[in-house]
Amino acid sequence: PIFFADLKERVARLKAEHGITPGLATVLVGEDPASQNYVRMKHKDCAEIGLTSIRRDLPASSSLEDVLAVVRELNDHPACTGFIVQQPTGLDEFAILSAVDPDKDVDGLHPVNLGKLVLNVNDEIISPLPCTPRAVIELLELPENGVEPVGRIAGHFPRLQKIRDILDRNMRMTTAAAQAVDKFVAHDRRQPGAEGPGRVPGG
Repeated sequence: PIFFADLKERVARLKAEHGITPGLATVLVGEDPASQNYVRMKHKDCAEIGLTSIRRDLPASSSLEDVLAVVRELNDHPACTGFIVQQPTGLDEFAILSAVDPDKDVDGLHPVNLGKLVLNVNDEIISPLPCTPRAVIELLELPENGVEPVGRIAGHFPRLQKIRDILDRNMRMTTAAAQAVDKFVAHDRRQPGAEGPGRVPGG
């Protein structure tokens, strides 16, 4: 993929300058073919860009406590800087997501991170962002794609659709603000006595 070269460079720089090797872990419950394929792709990508790859596969018969025990292990795992609990698990999803260390929440679905995302929707977002809608938006914004950042994403998962709507709202508000500034400058230039672009009224 076109963005792998940049990721490789950033990972290499982290290692060289800070002695940090990012580590992605996955937790998979059961044998759902789509989930297995997704997890397999993640670990393949990790190997390609130089990330530590940690995989925890559990049988479909696993209990909620079995999964929570793995979550706690990864929360404390020094080589794991972030992880994903692949859905569906067939268990209490909220309990599982809530048990994930917010700082290691790759999907940005911990209640704390979702709360920050919503509360900071009109400000700089510093909490982990849900990776799927964010990746779609960033790919659409690549100049070589020539595609407007409409934030389109397959709406198979209602939660992801809601997150996409929040991110899309953030982009639309930013765009609207920029357009408002452009209109003001254009109008200002047409006023008698205007000396240059961006003149402040009364200034």
